[in-house]
This record gives sequence, structure tokens and C-alpha cells, in this order.
Amino acid sequence: MSKQKSLLKRKSLLIALAGLILTGGLLFTWLKLREKPVEVTTEKVSIKEVVHIVTATGKIEPELVVAMSPDVSGEIIELPISDGISGC
Repeated sequence: MSKQKSLLKRKSLLIALAGLILTGGLLFTWLKLREKPVEVTTEKVSIKEVVHIVTATGKIEPELVVAMSPDVSGEIIELPISDGISGC
């Protein structure tokens, strides 16, 4: 009877040790693979003038092109529009 108790204690100890090793391995893997926190810097609020000059070569193209054509033929005498975005 005492031999069975000893064997049962040994099995329980081995199972607990295996569970502890497995838990430790999972915890180590989770800590290693988790996302690192982002470091940020802060500054006191102040009013400043921000000036950025950008020099580049290329072609400027509009986002939207509007083609205008009259319903009737004739000469356009006046076109009362202004450049920019409309206030619609």
C-alpha cells in the first residue's frame, strides 16, 4: 500500500512539475512576443510660428476637372466664376 502511495505522489509531483514548466514556457513566450510600448515625448504648450518651405519639381494637377460646354453655339462674353472650391 505504501508503495502505491509513493508512486502516486511521484506521478502527482511529475505532473505538477510538467505543468509548471509548461506555464513558465508559455509566460516567457508571451512576454517575448508582446508588442513593445511606444515611447513618446511631451512639451509644454506654446505659440510658435511654423514655416516649412518645400521645393519640388513636377506637375500640379487638379483633383477635379470640370468640362464646360454651352447648350447653344455662340460667343461667351462673361464667365462670372472664381477659382477655388465652391461653398456648396
